[in-house]
Amino acid sequence: MEIAGWLTTTPNPGEAVVRQAIALRLLQACGFDIWNPQTVIPEETDKAGFRPDLRMVAGEHGFVLELKGMNVGIHEKDYSQVASYAGLRGIRWAMLTDGRVWVVLDEHLKGPYLKREVLKLELNRQDAAPFAEDITLLLDEQRWRSGTFEESLTQILARQQRRQDVAQVLKESRPVVEKVQREYGIGTFENAVAASLKMGLITAAGRDSLLGIGTNPDQHVENTNLKHEKTPQINQIRTDTRKAIKKVPVVFSYRVEEATAQAFYSPETGRWIVTSGSTVVSEVKSYARGVAKSRSNLLAAGKLERLDDGRLRFTQDVEYLSPSAAAGDISGGAKNGWDVWKDEHGRSAQYHRPQQS
Repeated sequence: MEIAGWLTTTPNPGEAVVRQAIALRLLQACGFDIWNPQTVIPEETDKAGFRPDLRMVAGEHGFVLELKGMNVGIHEKDYSQVASYAGLRGIRWAMLTDGRVWVVLDEHLKGPYLKREVLKLELNRQDAAPFAEDITLLLDEQRWRSGTFEESLTQILARQQRRQDVAQVLKESRPVVEKVQREYGIGTFENAVAASLKMGLITAAGRDSLLGIGTNPDQHVENTNLKHEKTPQINQIRTDTRKAIKKVPVVFSYRVEEATAQAFYSPETGRWIVTSGSTVVSEVKSYARGVAKSRSNLLAAGKLERLDDGRLRFTQDVEYLSPSAAAGDISGGAKNGWDVWKDEHGRSAQYHRPQQS
């Protein structure tokens, strides 16, 4: 990403430079007509005298964008100012950026302004690719115009979680494989990965992360630091690996009102696991007695905790028998889980549901 390279020579630009060289540049690249004052509206003043730097308009949708210099940073008062302005204007989404950090606030959330943060992106100057992928989706003008921004948000959150999961798996699995390779004198790292998996020392997810294998069974990204021997044994390992990918759990996200949850689903076993840290809406619908009982049991077991803003949060991973049961606990009412859970590409869980024979 060119901006990351440019920042190596201008490490802490002020607000004016952030506007010109980063924010407007990204907005234009994502489809906004930055020269049209009806699309990119500069410095509208609200009744309290606050003037956000930009209000973006895409058809019937849009957001407010407040800019800061990297030499100043983003502070709590900035959250309150831009969120208050958005609320007064009836605009749901507000953003703050110093060029490197981008924060998204949801005015539909209640409580302190800091608690309204639903997404944060940070540019890593050494590895800008993940940021470039996320910011492109975040600012995509066509998605804003079509009213599908929430789907973009869900996809970005799922991507972030996936990266964290992969990083954690790599941190835990690589030392194990390296030890197996040393102790058993295995010639290649790839063979050591296969051996570690067979011995039950790493998981299939660990294997895929170490070998750079994505969710596409035919995609195999080789680690250029490894020497691969083109032998029948290696080819068999790769064949077995591709088959095993089908067993790797799919990551899903579900956002409803003020709650955001993530779950792993294994089509092979039918297991649904809502992950620790997922949040739950504060109220249960009056008709949903089963949900009320389930929540009560989870609270009593310490698997759910109450937050200051009224929401609940999972303190540990919780397994469910169906996606609908999981969605019901999260939303506080009856939901078709096969419809509401979405993967990182925005597809419903129904897409991954095994076909009945």
